[in-house]
This record gives sequence, C-alpha cells and structure tokens, in this order.
Amino acid sequence: MRITTFLSMFFIVSLVFFSGCEKDDDSDFIPVYLEDFTEYAPVSKSYLASDIKSYFNEAGLSDLSTKAKYDIKVYKIKYKTALEGDSITASGLLAVPVTDDNSHEFPMLSYQHSTMTTNAEAPTSNPLGTVTSMATFVASTGFIVVIPDYIGFGASSNVFHPYMIKKYAVNAVLDMIRASKEFVKKEKPCKFSNKLFLSGYSQGGSATLAALSAIENNTQNSDLKVTASACGAGFYNLNFFRNWMVSQVKYDQPFFFAYLLKSYKLYAGLNIEDTLVYSSNFEPILSDMFNGSRTGNEMNEMFGTRHVGELFNDEFEKDSTDFNADENYAGLRAALADNSVAAWNVASNVTLYYGKEDMTVPNEQSLKLYSEFRVAGATSKVKVDAIDGLNHETAEIPILAKSVIWFTKN
Repeated sequence: MRITTFLSMFFIVSLVFFSGCEKDDDSDFIPVYLEDFTEYAPVSKSYLASDIKSYFNEAGLSDLSTKAKYDIKVYKIKYKTALEGDSITASGLLAVPVTDDNSHEFPMLSYQHSTMTTNAEAPTSNPLGTVTSMATFVASTGFIVVIPDYIGFGASSNVFHPYMIKKYAVNAVLDMIRASKEFVKKEKPCKFSNKLFLSGYSQGGSATLAALSAIENNTQNSDLKVTASACGAGFYNLNFFRNWMVSQVKYDQPFFFAYLLKSYKLYAGLNIEDTLVYSSNFEPILSDMFNGSRTGNEMNEMFGTRHVGELFNDEFEKDSTDFNADENYAGLRAALADNSVAAWNVASNVTLYYGKEDMTVPNEQSLKLYSEFRVAGATSKVKVDAIDGLNHETAEIPILAKSVIWFTKN
C-alpha cells in the first residue's frame, strides 16, 4: 500500500539522522523511532549475573553459563513503525549488560520469537516466559539484546497480527533495532559496538532472514549492517511448504494455514473462501477461531483431527503441478510467494539451524534454501547446523544457545 508523504519524509529524515549520528556517541540525540520506555523489575527472578548463571546451568546450557558475567537491566520499549500506509506504535523488550561506569561497548543481538497467537504470550506481556527469559538473559554474556513483540502484540495488540507478512515483520524488527540504538545513545546504559547480530526461530527464523535481506538488498536500510545471522527452522518458501504439508499423512499444527489465511485476507488482499483450503466441516469454527485468547494448541484441538485428508479440501491437496495450474488458488500462490524469502549472495555470515526430528517445519526448508544460497554465490558465507534428537518444540532454546556461542566467534 502507498505510504503517506508524511511517513515517507519520516523515514528519510530517520535514515539521514542515523548516518549522521553514528560517528559520535556524545552528540545531542533526538529520538526518531523511540517513543517511550519503562524499566522492568522482575518479581520472581532477579537479574544478577549469579542468578543468570544458575538459570543457564539448570537449563543444561553450561556454555552460556560460563560466559554470563554481567548483571542486566531490562526495559519495555515503545517505538514507531509502519503498517498499512500509516505509523503505528509497536513494542519489545531491551536487555542491557550493567557495568560500573557504563563505558563498555557491546554488540547488539535482535531475537525474533516463534509463532504466537495471544497477547499474553508476547515478550512485553510475559517477560519471564521460558524462551523470552532465556533470550533476555543472553545480555549477561555481553550483548545488548532486542526482542520485538511484532505488530499485533504488546503496544499494538489492538490490531490483528500480520502473520507471515514479510514487509511488516521487517518493519517491526528493523525499527525496534533503530529504537534500541536510540535508547542506548540517549540513556547511556552502555555503548553499542556497531556489531549487529540477528537470530530467530520458526516464524522468527523467517523474520530474521527477511530482515537480513532487507538490510543487505535495500539501500533504504543502509544505516544497519549485520555481522552474522542465525535462522532457526524458518518457513522460508511457503509454496514449497504447502506442497510438503499436503503430502503428509498428518500435520500436527492445523491452525497454521488458518492463521495465514486470515492474515493474508487482511493484509495481502487475498480473496479466497476458507473452504477452498479446509474441509467444509470446519467452516463453523474458522470464522471466529482467532479471538485473541486462544493459543495455537487450543485452536489445533478445535479441529479434532490431524489427518491431512480430513483437514483440507481435496483440491487444495493436489500435487504441485495440478495445484499450480488451478486458477482458484492463483491469489494464494502469489501471496505465499510474495511472503517467502529468496536466496541471494549474502555479504555476512548465516547459519541455518534446525532439529532433525522437526515435523512442523520440514528440514527440506533449510536444505533447499542452503542449496539456493550456494547457487547464488554464497558458498563460503552460509552453513547448515542440524541438531540430533530435537523436534520443532524442543529445538528453539538449544538453537538460540548455539547461535550465541557462534556469534561470540564472529
């Protein structure tokens, strides 16, 4: 959609401002993206390095425990980003290492979380959630950690989350990074070393790769430069994912495509009946499935089956050749293609992580992308790291831990 003249000028001024101020940490600083912040005080867990070490050890993450040496402070950040041709207030968590004189320089790590459907799950709503805590505590190892809620959660929970809409994921991530850089310069809890790392899992793996692509392939984002990215089990090619899903006997996350359909109808102009994708038996539940209070697991239970043949319309289940020729699905194919992330000759290091037992996002997503990166010329920059014995639910924290250790070597 067309961005308003005001918002276009807003971004232009922002980019000029950032490029002009990056050289001098002591210059006067006027926030452009940053709106507001509140320090978060934990109720049941402290943010002392000793406690964080214990947390990592209890989670079996001894490599991180040995690197945890800083107390941390955590803030809830509100910032401006763009949605539907207008400006919107979004939010996220920011964790910073605490030092005696605030003069130490630290790299920044932006962590993009996996799929969620309720605001109660969002990082700023639940800072002590298992994955959010783990990502936040990484700040103790010497990173400024950024965790965006995404549009539709936290400060923007009044709008429906644009699930797997690539451009809005990119907006939320990049503008949170910019707002966090402003916060560090304005409040001076520490200094930013100008090294930026990206990491994410599942939906967040896709968002991470999309954000990296937007930085490296769009001069509008030349104010940002990434050192390395860790993409975990992402939905990188959505048409390829559909082909895989309908070829299975069962699929354990039947709510996923319903989430996509609602999002694409609202934000991608998709005009398709739910019953062209799902069996007509589910028409009564699909209309109000996403009421803001149900988790993905609760919505999965509403279907009462995981059998692909029972879940989906027979025409939707056709093989890729027949499906691609069916005009009834032309709009859906286009939306899936538009919101996938294509390979390019990357300028920074990328690792594609996944658990070998993952049957939610197939390993082929990462392997296909890896092959395409090599064809694009990124032979030395991209690698794959497959982890034994882990499925989609159990791999997120181990992959984040591995990515942090890898980042310390870049």
